[in-house]
Amino acid sequence: MSIPVKKRSLLLLFGSPHSQGFTRRLAEAYLQPFRASGDWVITQVDAYALNARPCLGCGACQKAEACAFPDLDEFDRQLRQCDLLVVASPVYNCSFPAPVKAVLDRTQRYFEARFALGKRPPIEKHREAALLLTMGSEDSFAVEVCTRQLEQAFSVMNTALTGWAVWPGTDQGDQRWPAVRDRARRLGEQAARMSPAGGARPPRLALRRVGNDSPELPRFIALYQEAFPQNERSGLGPLLEDTTGCGEALSLWEGEAFVGLACTLVTEELAHLIYFAVEPALRDRGLGSAALEALQARYAPRPLVVDIEEPWEGAENFAQRQRRKAFYLRGGFYETPVRYRWRGEPYQLLSTGKLTQRDWEAFWQRLRKADPALSRY
Repeated sequence: MSIPVKKRSLLLLFGSPHSQGFTRRLAEAYLQPFRASGDWVITQVDAYALNARPCLGCGACQKAEACAFPDLDEFDRQLRQCDLLVVASPVYNCSFPAPVKAVLDRTQRYFEARFALGKRPPIEKHREAALLLTMGSEDSFAVEVCTRQLEQAFSVMNTALTGWAVWPGTDQGDQRWPAVRDRARRLGEQAARMSPAGGARPPRLALRRVGNDSPELPRFIALYQEAFPQNERSGLGPLLEDTTGCGEALSLWEGEAFVGLACTLVTEELAHLIYFAVEPALRDRGLGSAALEALQARYAPRPLVVDIEEPWEGAENFAQRQRRKAFYLRGGFYETPVRYRWRGEPYQLLSTGKLTQRDWEAFWQRLRKADPALSRY
């Protein structure tokens, strides 16, 4: 006799006044994998219909674990029970619309439960969260504002913002829609793979830290030298000898078979993938995509960042650059505004999460402070 498996719960906070507008289309692209899996129960809360009262700062939640207003009690119950929280909203004046902002302001009850009443954590069950944004402009500052607001609220809600998708430039219509739709679906597919029994399904590949005494080191070095031309190799010494946790040389394994390598630079805020290769005889088997999934799982909730040569038509390897970019976009990365030039070549950064120029500069500052030897990369 088969034992029924309990379905997981997704709570969608829908923040647009237009029930069938851009935000709905983005949300449905994200939700498609959840509906197809049959493993999830999806509950929607319409922020405009909810019409939450604004927080008055009355202090009632400092004295008891509740709000003076009962209008969000049902939302609180749904939030505590859900396995995944999704916030889908348009951007209004570089922020959330007022009904969504009111809900976020009312999370003050969880701050007071934590700091005034000493409940740790204020919400017992942990969950991940995703942010889906639509906006008429293409100003990344609005994305930073919205993500910061959520991260602040989530810091006392036992909730981690682990994914986001943005549809910018909606004032120009559907020009960006195909890429945005694919990004949202990939993000949804990753989250929907969370098993109904709890926890994410284990990645196909295992990652093992490599040091100077690791038995696979000769194979690791041989692949490193085969995959990267000499002018792109900065040496493995600082990664193999790192003791700060900021540099990792990782071997990729499918069962007991060595299949590839990855080298990363890591801070508390993000992880930078600097070298990545699959054994030549094993390419075109989906191992590269599986490796990206394993790496994202290893470093979550940090964004995983990779820099690629800008695919411009005058480049000798234009087709190769296009394929490389497409590979990462399929793997859950998206374009960021961060770019630089190295040895006369333009590079752009792709990331699985929010990344600004300020984030990128701060990353290198922290890395140099932790281990100057790693700054050579």
